[in-house]
Amino acid sequence: MIGLSKKTQDASGAILITENYNSKIYDAAARVSRQGTLDGGVVIDHQGVVAGDRTLAVRCTLSETELAVVKTLFENETYVIIATETGCYTGVISRLSGDYGDFLITLMIKE
Repeated sequence: MIGLSKKTQDASGAILITENYNSKIYDAAARVSRQGTLDGGVVIDHQGVVAGDRTLAVRCTLSETELAVVKTLFENETYVIIATETGCYTGVISRLSGDYGDFLITLMIKE
């Protein structure tokens, strides 16, 4: 389950979404760079994993009422609170696409 809400208290600006099996809730990449050296070797620099590098792809089925809440958050809020099984984050809804009840919500984590 994924929770989305406004950053300020508003019961009508919050929703719990049950994601479909093909959602990508945990998709993280490390900040890694690789440089070739003059002697033919490589240097790999690993700067860690940061929540802010994550993008979530939530596939879900939304009713008309649920869609209205998500659309309001998408169109009117700069940042939203994103609650998942891995933690609670500030982020944005970067994309909302779909029709006939089946939707893809793309969420970008800020912190």
